[in-house]
Amino acid sequence: MLDIRVVRSDRWHWLWRNSGMPDEALFPVVGASTSLYNRVVSELEQVILSGRLRPGEMLPRERDLAEQFGVSRTVMREAVRVLVTKGLLETKRGRGTMVRKPGSDHLAQPLSLALHSQSDEKTFQDLHHVRCILDTEIAALAAQHATDEEVARLGQIVLEMEAATKQPEVFAAKDAAFHTLMAEMTHNQVLALLAESVRSLLQRYILLIVQHLDSTDANMLDHRKLLDSIVARDPQRAREAMVADLNLQAQKLEALRRPAGSFC
Repeated sequence: MLDIRVVRSDRWHWLWRNSGMPDEALFPVVGASTSLYNRVVSELEQVILSGRLRPGEMLPRERDLAEQFGVSRTVMREAVRVLVTKGLLETKRGRGTMVRKPGSDHLAQPLSLALHSQSDEKTFQDLHHVRCILDTEIAALAAQHATDEEVARLGQIVLEMEAATKQPEVFAAKDAAFHTLMAEMTHNQVLALLAESVRSLLQRYILLIVQHLDSTDANMLDHRKLLDSIVARDPQRAREAMVADLNLQAQKLEALRRPAGSFC
């Protein structure tokens, strides 16, 4: 079994041990290269993604890391900076650099930049099509796999939405949280990551709609139906309630001359 040890002597040594095998350095010497820091990035990235360094674990000091990799501190510093940008590492003032669990925010940032490069009409049309494909099955899977605790949390969000019907920005934020949690309730990591990555865009999309609704009653009715179908563990009812919610939004977008393209 792979066993990561951190041993403190004159300096940090990070070792991995295989039963019956001699100790080997966790970080290999990468040698000379015109893109040396890229090779350090690649090696360190593999150590993190393989789980040999876990989220929350601190890296050795920059000087010790550079020595173990056989590179200069400048190269090591640049490699760490790249991995911080990628979201695999984070620096803590006064503590050092630690491994960070990859999160949806690092998927969302480039996605958000790409989407902001096109018009709202095109962005919302694309988002609506994606939701027609994914959200109906997310609702069905949530009905099948949600825990009682998750269902209770979803019910609380519905109550908070009902309390915020006169506050469009708060309502939109709660509505986006409702759909993000519903994706988490599928217990499918890819769906949950995708939902979280478009959460800010979804919130903007919902805000546009609710600002032009005469009443949020129909919207709340669809969410109540969604919640009830999930409580009943009825995937088909959940699909139908989700389609009704998406079609309501498509109708409003058409009325605003921001076509969603087609109903679900």
